[in-house]
Amino acid sequence: MPRTDKAFKDLEKLWYNKLREAHFDDIEDTRTPERFLKSWHSTLLLGYDPEQFKAKQTYWECARALVHTYKFKNKLHKKIWVLYSEGTSIRDIMVHVNMKRWKVHSIIATIAREIV
Repeated sequence: MPRTDKAFKDLEKLWYNKLREAHFDDIEDTRTPERFLKSWHSTLLLGYDPEQFKAKQTYWECARALVHTYKFKNKLHKKIWVLYSEGTSIRDIMVHVNMKRWKVHSIIATIAREIV
């Protein structure tokens, strides 16, 4: 149940104004109490069955565990893998480590072979 007290509403209004000034585009529709997503893509999940979801879950669990068990080539490779295993996009990883996409992808692919 969303909060409706005046103090909360005033604080919320203040912060939404700050976000608007910073050109932040919220993914939720704040005009409704339910705050549904402004847009979503139901087709993203079409064609998946429970086994595929389980396989993806297992992969990401292994990816996170690899952070603690794999002997990385260097600190940069570990940093890239940590970011990747936390769900950071390749594009954001590229920016974070100042590296070309193909190189980041190559490092991730090399390490990912340890999972399979």
